[in-house]
Amino acid sequence: SIGFIYYSYPGASGSLNYDFIEGNLALGYQINDIFSVGFGYNASPDNFGDSGAAHYFSGSLSYAVSTPGVGLILDASVGRQLIEDNAAFGTPDYWDWRIGASLALTPNISISAFYTDTDISTADCGSENCDARGQVSLTASF
Repeated sequence: SIGFIYYSYPGASGSLNYDFIEGNLALGYQINDIFSVGFGYNASPDNFGDSGAAHYFSGSLSYAVSTPGVGLILDASVGRQLIEDNAAFGTPDYWDWRIGASLALTPNISISAFYTDTDISTADCGSENCDARGQVSLTASF
């Protein structure tokens, strides 16, 4: 897939240059009935807060547990964020990763749990916002 996102910060002073556009490209491949891989690339020529060009590369692997009647998928991903002007952005270039699982409760309801982290230290982040996190979500499609 190919897409574009415009990030807008209404009410922020224009001199801060918070607003920016980002393009993305995502490719996925189903290897067989249980394994799939994905690759992504996001780019912004003029990223948040005058931090210059930004590039994000990611890869993912999914494993569908092959037990009849169990809709369990295990996921793992890793990404690399590169920023032209790290001082303006507020953090150094970094790695992030995520591991988790999704379980189909019904054909259109699922629950997911993930662990996400980065290699940014609390000191480099300036807060605990870059620390490891757990996430649980309930999704319904109709």
